[in-house]
Amino acid sequence: GALNRVVGGWEVTSFGRMTSGRPFTVWAGTNTVSNVNQSTANCTNCRRGDGTPFLDGPSGLIWYFDAAQRARLSAPGAGEFGTLGRNFFVGPHYFVLNTSLLKRIPLTERVRLELRADATNATNSVMFNAPTADITSSIFGRIRNSTHSESRKIQLAAKIHF
Repeated sequence: GALNRVVGGWEVTSFGRMTSGRPFTVWAGTNTVSNVNQSTANCTNCRRGDGTPFLDGPSGLIWYFDAAQRARLSAPGAGEFGTLGRNFFVGPHYFVLNTSLLKRIPLTERVRLELRADATNATNSVMFNAPTADITSSIFGRIRNSTHSESRKIQLAAKIHF
């Protein structure tokens, strides 16, 4: 009876989503081969896993490539193709967890109270856009302030079933 009212009737549900980042191309910012297509950049010792979002303390801006990674990139010479392939790098990944906590309390034989808490984006994760990918830009490698995610939201509810 009383113990069941406290311990029983709980339900926890959740739904999570984890995605890898979207591929993106780093451009040289120049047309080295034709006037139609922009060339990709050259890179020395680049790996597909290079880059991760980080907050630069002094500037307060979010960057994807650190200074050492940005220094490895350069523009190809006239008439040359860049060494990086199209969509060589992979942008920031994303993880979100939505969860619910539910308690059903029987009040009488026919009446039941239901208390519920729902949280969307319970981990308060941020999904960043791809960084600026033109090496001639003064903000190359910077993730702009826009995001594709929503903030954490918690909703509480009570319902009587009769």
